[in-house]
Amino acid sequence: RVVYLCPTNGKIGWQTDDENVGVYGFRQPNYGFQISATTIEKILQEINPDVVYQRGRSILQESGSVLQFCKRQGIPYVFGLSSDVDTQQFHGISRFSRTKRSIIKKIGIIPYGVWSDIKMQQTLRNADAIITQHHLQAERLPPLLRRKAVTLPNLHPEVPAPIIKSTEATVAWISNYRPLKRGELFLELAKRCSDLNTKFVMVVGN
Repeated sequence: RVVYLCPTNGKIGWQTDDENVGVYGFRQPNYGFQISATTIEKILQEINPDVVYQRGRSILQESGSVLQFCKRQGIPYVFGLSSDVDTQQFHGISRFSRTKRSIIKKIGIIPYGVWSDIKMQQTLRNADAIITQHHLQAERLPPLLRRKAVTLPNLHPEVPAPIIKSTEATVAWISNYRPLKRGELFLELAKRCSDLNTKFVMVVGN
């Protein structure tokens, strides 16, 4: 059974729960240090995992609450790299220093970038296993961490036969459906192009 612990602005708690797959939503704040370790621990106790897999830089990863729970409970913790930047030691500092903000605002957020980088290094050092997307990511890890790394390339299902596309064009919009994404403009575009031989598809997340 696989359970996905996901941030949400909607329903908190179990969103899907059957014998094969479960989805548990939790409210995520803006910064990792704002996450309540007690709340995450209660959620994980309810899920009762045998193995925990966490992927990529995230606010939940930065908080360290999942990793700490696993270490206390003796549960194997696996971390998967989601991008090459996960191997960059000072990515948080460089990202926030390059942001288009005033000097005063940069001074205020760069310490968060430092903290983010420190938490990422702690995650990599304390993970029981690390999954990389390609061999170059594994090579970029510090020597002591390479022994933990297993490379699992991003997978694509085998195509059993040639794909024959219809003459109808397909336009896809793939994103989280949040106000800043302006999904209504895609709907308006589909309406305006209703006389064309075109199909419009929206693929949305929370």
